[in-house]
Amino acid sequence: MDADLIVGEVMPYILRAIHAYGAAVLTRAEDTAADETVRAGQRLLRSVLGAKTARPGIEQAVTALASAENDPDFQAALRAQIKLAVRDDSGLVHQLAALLPQTPNQSSTGGRSPVITNNSGQISVGDNSPNIQVKRKFWILPLGFIKITKNAGSAATAHPLAAAACTVLVVGSVAGGVVLSQPAAAGLSAVPCPSAASSTSAPAGWSVTPNTIITEGADSGICIQSQTQYWAGIYLPHVANANYTVTVTGRSLYGWGVAARATAATDGTLTGHAIQYELGTGSYRDVDYPGDTGPRYPTSVNSGWHTLAVTVIGSTYVLSLDRRQVAHGTLPQTAEASGGAFIRVWNGGAAEIRIPVITTG
Repeated sequence: MDADLIVGEVMPYILRAIHAYGAAVLTRAEDTAADETVRAGQRLLRSVLGAKTARPGIEQAVTALASAENDPDFQAALRAQIKLAVRDDSGLVHQLAALLPQTPNQSSTGGRSPVITNNSGQISVGDNSPNIQVKRKFWILPLGFIKITKNAGSAATAHPLAAAACTVLVVGSVAGGVVLSQPAAAGLSAVPCPSAASSTSAPAGWSVTPNTIITEGADSGICIQSQTQYWAGIYLPHVANANYTVTVTGRSLYGWGVAARATAATDGTLTGHAIQYELGTGSYRDVDYPGDTGPRYPTSVNSGWHTLAVTVIGSTYVLSLDRRQVAHGTLPQTAEASGGAFIRVWNGGAAEIRIPVITTG
């Protein structure tokens, strides 16, 4: 396991521990009553601090981050210090890997359901299916063949997404995560959601809110288009496990968002916590629905493919952009104790997405 991979594995746990205890995480004893994710973060941080290559900058980076948890610069500074320590001590890589929480024995259900363990490359399921990159161990990846059809005259033809499961449910570690591989630049359409595209269906298990149109995407995805409705999109009503991550890769000329612990009223109005990628404001936003305001973080936005993710664990949330944590906090509404997922577009805009991924654990 290389330095980048192991640092990517341990950072979510260490960040959870810092969120729980602040700078006191540097000296606080492990509390058996604490969440296992927090305790794992304490053990991992102690291991880094106790390594022979431990750098004084690690403690300074932890202290700085504790005072501004959502600051991506401070997060990057801590990550860089840990990476330097790991790079200079090959034994630390194995030590940290051994401390990462382990998953139970793997099993699978269904004739086309692969079991995946420690795969850091790519896997494909279904005929001509898009690739999925798995970043750590998972229990089950039940990917059956789900067919979506469109009308072509009197005949029914398979939608481009029909070759793979349209809702991927991965039961396993939230911290590890699953992301859809982004398509290569060569041969892709520069404009998502062509205006003359044929209508199609939402992914299996997802429903379409009022004033929303689903069409074929320009690059084998599907397009979610708003008909000037403030709330528009697709909605997964329920996720059985209250702790999960919603991960979606998509692109838009306008803006789009992904929410977890979402519940929808009949008019499509939402409750839930989301990350929005907003081209109009030149930022991503931490937003709690049904409100539409929240902290904005200016960034270089564009209409290319990006991966948005929302993780909910207990009463806390973590937002990620392109597999990098960008914000976290406490869910402000009691209604957000359970729910499903929502992919949002608004005010006549549209977004092209690939298969939504729900990771539970």
